[in-house]
Amino acid sequence: MASNDSWTDAELAVAVEAYLYLFRLEQAGAEYSERDMAIFLLSGPLKHRNDASIRYRMRNISSVLGGRGWATVRAYSSAHQVGSGVKARIEAIIDHHSSTELACLQKGGASQIPARIQPPPPTREDVLETLDRLAGPLADLERDLIGIGHNNPPDSIHDVSLTATDVRVAREDAARLREQVGRANLDAQTITTSKARLAAFGLKIAAWLGERTTKFVDAALISIAPIIIAKATNVLPLISDAIGMLSRFLSH
Repeated sequence: MASNDSWTDAELAVAVEAYLYLFRLEQAGAEYSERDMAIFLLSGPLKHRNDASIRYRMRNISSVLGGRGWATVRAYSSAHQVGSGVKARIEAIIDHHSSTELACLQKGGASQIPARIQPPPPTREDVLETLDRLAGPLADLERDLIGIGHNNPPDSIHDVSLTATDVRVAREDAARLREQVGRANLDAQTITTSKARLAAFGLKIAAWLGERTTKFVDAALISIAPIIIAKATNVLPLISDAIGMLSRFLSH
């Protein structure tokens, strides 16, 4: 498939999920690498596209949201040349999305004023508490994913897998970050590496969920318990909160 061929519904859903995840990170005050996020999408879920194509599609999503008077991701200015068919499909994905983040988008148009009041920097205890809130749900999701994958029927239409090993690595990174925050002398390299991996893990969950929200992949809901999908969905804001809290703590 060439990079300029029509995007499938599954690809558009992945792009919307990735966009919402980046919005969560921005709202949480988290630092992230737009380039690293694009590299991940190009490595699997959007492997038939290129960097320019992905960026333009993200800008199309900004155009759709901006047209509603909603907030947008600052990294993606609106690109208004959205084909009517693509625009209608993006609108449908957004309209049927169950995430509570959509409420933030709807209320967020005015929140992007540069002079908005910033919250006070978090304390060490705030960061530790946020990382603690993430630990339990990650462990729970890891337990549920054990045995999923090799025991499932082959699913050739999916490019993103989410395994218990992925969650275990994320849980270890969160624990490593907590240990570092609790120390008097922080290891900057350890924090940078673990934080980047945790952010990439969040994007992987977003892409995984995106592939399972279109009418073409309903079969996935049969082979993968809906409760796992719900738990993965609930982990996303906890990850962005933890990364944002840590970023703001380290910048002060």
